Amino acid sequence: MDHVIRRSDQSIRFENGCRTGTGPVRVLDLHGTWKEMGRQYGHLLRPELLDIVSFVEEIISAAPDKRRNAEKIRNMLAGQMPYSLRSFLAGVSETSGLSVEQLCSADAVEYIAGLPACSAMAVWKDYAADKLIFGRNYDYGDSFLRLNRDVITTVFHPADGSLSAAITGYAGEIYAVNGFNEAGLFLELNNGTPSTGQPADPCRVCGTTGLFELLFRADSLDLAEKFFRTTLCDDSYIINVADAAEARSYEWSQTGVKRADQFTPDGLLVSTNHYVHPDWPGPIPDDLHSWNSVTRRAHLLKLAETNKGRIDAVRMKELLDLTLENGGATDELTVYQIVVEPETMFLSLKISGACDWISVDLGSFLRDH
Repeated sequence: MDHVIRRSDQSIRFENGCRTGTGPVRVLDLHGTWKEMGRQYGHLLRPELLDIVSFVEEIISAAPDKRRNAEKIRNMLAGQMPYSLRSFLAGVSETSGLSVEQLCSADAVEYIAGLPACSAMAVWKDYAADKLIFGRNYDYGDSFLRLNRDVITTVFHPADGSLSAAITGYAGEIYAVNGFNEAGLFLELNNGTPSTGQPADPCRVCGTTGLFELLFRADSLDLAEKFFRTTLCDDSYIINVADAAEARSYEWSQTGVKRADQFTPDGLLVSTNHYVHPDWPGPIPDDLHSWNSVTRRAHLLKLAETNKGRIDAVRMKELLDLTLENGGATDELTVYQIVVEPETMFLSLKISGACDWISVDLGSFLRDH
């Protein structure tokens, strides 16, 4: 059985925040106003933040045009931050010794490096062994393997009465590409740009920031769906959202949103990096322009059918570990993997080159107020 990290394991404290973990899997548990939570974050995560800032500097020092582009991205992200996140970064700066500008660079690390390729699969009803299981690969490539000890799960308990929520991603990223909240809602983001080719709209709030804010206010799938039906995003994404009973897939672009989960059998959701709803006007997807997205999706669909009715958390991990060459979706781009059980509020994390599967009892963190 995986080692399980629980809130009772917490060992390092600063003000009202705690840090705990096993090996490279760390959980921060933050409480208070956004600035207070920022202070806790900056103190408890200073080494990892320094590592991310150094990594970004290496990227942008490689060529003058990269520095100019990085500054443009950083300013764009900083300019769309709500007041709560700007307060958070001010607190981080106070205790980490890093400037707000450096912290904005850390927040932008994935945007500066380039968007990722990802794979996701959720099973429930006839496809699951007993309960809904969600698995995903997060793919970025060789350079990000250097950051394999900087993947952090951060739990936020805002003092403003919002839901408590957790995100998993690289240190310094204060947005949601993987998120869970105390209502048992899980969401994850896949890059959908191969299906539109449209440039990001800098005049809109970033989708990742919008998803972060959604975690603190949506306590049901239906409320989350209303958010997607109401909100145009800055770029092209595939957002998968699940609770204990079902999972839904939203192909979310600059021009609208479409539900894609209807194009897999009831009880199964599979997403990679291209839109599957037939009403989109974009180009027909192919592997060459989508990081093998078509093949990865086909492999996961076949694995789901082959293992129908037998997929639990253990089997999901086995399926995620299958490489592209062996009929799976994992390849040299995969930097970490996540398996989630919304019903039990468990999250398991595997980081390439750093650790095998380690589980976090997120319920023990999220439901503590």
